[in-house]
Amino acid sequence: MSAPRRDRSRSGPWLLTVGLAIVSCTPADPPRVEQRLAPGVVAVESQRRPVPAANQGWVELADSVVAFDPGTPNEARDLLQRIQSASNKPVRWVVISHQHGDHADGATIFAAGGAEIVAAAASRAEFEGWAADAFARSVQDERRGYAGLQWALPSLYFDERLVLSESDPRVEVLHFGHGHTPGDAVMWLPEQRILFAGDLYDNGAFNNLANADVDHWVVVLDALIALEPSTIVPGHGRVSGPRELGLQRRYLAELGERVREAIAAHQSPAQFRRELRLPFFEEWTGVPAADREYDIGFSFAKRGVPYEFPQPMSTRRKAALAAVSGLALAGAGFALHWWKSAARTEG
Repeated sequence: MSAPRRDRSRSGPWLLTVGLAIVSCTPADPPRVEQRLAPGVVAVESQRRPVPAANQGWVELADSVVAFDPGTPNEARDLLQRIQSASNKPVRWVVISHQHGDHADGATIFAAGGAEIVAAAASRAEFEGWAADAFARSVQDERRGYAGLQWALPSLYFDERLVLSESDPRVEVLHFGHGHTPGDAVMWLPEQRILFAGDLYDNGAFNNLANADVDHWVVVLDALIALEPSTIVPGHGRVSGPRELGLQRRYLAELGERVREAIAAHQSPAQFRRELRLPFFEEWTGVPAADREYDIGFSFAKRGVPYEFPQPMSTRRKAALAAVSGLALAGAGFALHWWKSAARTEG
């Protein structure tokens, strides 16, 4: 006796709908975890893989809260909710480590609530120039969480040091010069020896040298190491101790030294990349240094040697490829279901 015939007109479109839903849905916010570093001092660490989103944090003072790196607008909303769940004190200051959107774009969420947006004066041109333009493009392109927002410029610039709190705990914001960007700011808690480092230090293979002064960055890292921090919140990657901060310094110093030697020897960037070996970097990050093509390219380019960078895949192309992949998945699901239904019917 043959099995009852199923209505393929119902089940087939259902599978197609599921496939299209996979295509059209936006990725969920990356998982983030809170780490209590000291009483009233919290880091929010991104757990996204393979490239984690920017880390954030906050410090609770006697009558207010200082937040560090608002992140993207949705991450800023999440950070604000976390702070409000932990404290009934207002967010008075939001320190932005630098102008890159994954650290700075969410400032508008806090500014709307009256918080003072703090940044290094050396970053003013970037905040008022290309960073504002990039934010406007994100709004125009309808990026997730950006709808209807306005760019929030820093309302308080500082030169080298700004003390936000004298005690309970003492909170300083410091700028040591051009490293990852012209206006890198860090938040330093000297009593607890906790450093929020921004992208001056990434715990892993997450560096971006596009806006860097690749030689002076090492000088800036020496200044951070001289603070003798015991706990460091990196711009990206896991919260760590001082050892990994030293590895960041060693990587940039050794890469720079080898690039200078290669230029003096008239070695091409391509040959340099083929021969580059930094075992300590691979042991630390899990990534061979030769795979960090943009680090190598910028190290040559910023020393006057042209480098032809690979073209990054555009957002629209990524979306198109995702759509094609989703449709292929839906089609495969439909075909599998049809084949199983036919086999049952014929059986």
